[in-house]
Amino acid sequence: MIQFNSGVSEIPYAKLALERDSSLVSNILNHARAALQQDMPVPESFQVLEQQAHVIGKPSFKRYFQTTLTYKATNTQGKQVIETQCFIYSKTGRLAETYRCD
Repeated sequence: MIQFNSGVSEIPYAKLALERDSSLVSNILNHARAALQQDMPVPESFQVLEQQAHVIGKPSFKRYFQTTLTYKATNTQGKQVIETQCFIYSKTGRLAETYRCD
């Protein structure tokens, strides 16, 4: 599991129905991109190729968001790699888990 150094692990909770709140989903995707880019060996090489966000669960029962980012970046050996990282956010926008999912 990647440990992020950003110190920002919570997105403000939206009072509207979460599946309709595009600004919350946008904030979560922006947070995931920024956190991932910050931990790259060469942050300026980071490029998102594909991103997805899913709302899982009912509003009153264990709702959470899953985001997936497929990206291209330079690794520690100086080679371009393409990888996919998954993020799980709670219904309040708190980052709960992240893992490689490719």
